[in-house]
Amino acid sequence: MYGQSTLASHASHLASIEISNIPDRSGQILRNDLVDRLSPSGLPVNPQYRLDITNLQEEIRDLDITIRSDTTREQMKITADMKLVDLATNQPVLMKTLSARGSYNILENEYTSRVSQQDLRNDLLEKIALQVERYTSLHLSAH
Repeated sequence: MYGQSTLASHASHLASIEISNIPDRSGQILRNDLVDRLSPSGLPVNPQYRLDITNLQEEIRDLDITIRSDTTREQMKITADMKLVDLATNQPVLMKTLSARGSYNILENEYTSRVSQQDLRNDLLEKIALQVERYTSLHLSAH
């Protein structure tokens, strides 16, 4: 009753976005999440916009260091640049730099530490996808 047509309008605008390929494994994960968020019914047949994600970078730094110089916690930061291009004019209509940050414990078991790192990476990529969805939705609803 309230806002249903607005939600449908946002969904149709988001579904009209073609998502460019993003290099590397993290890029594949991010692109798949974006496809799920923006085009849950399938890829657009006649897209009006193209979403480009570039400069996807990951930075890891030590947070907690023991007296023996062992790292017990690391922080990961993922950044990316997004650009939404209007395909009718081939001009960018929205450009943003996005980032997400989190930390994880370094444990004695290397496998467990790697799993923690991968879980955090996936969570941060999901946060980047959510930011893309929000900025894109806000931009398209304003125009």
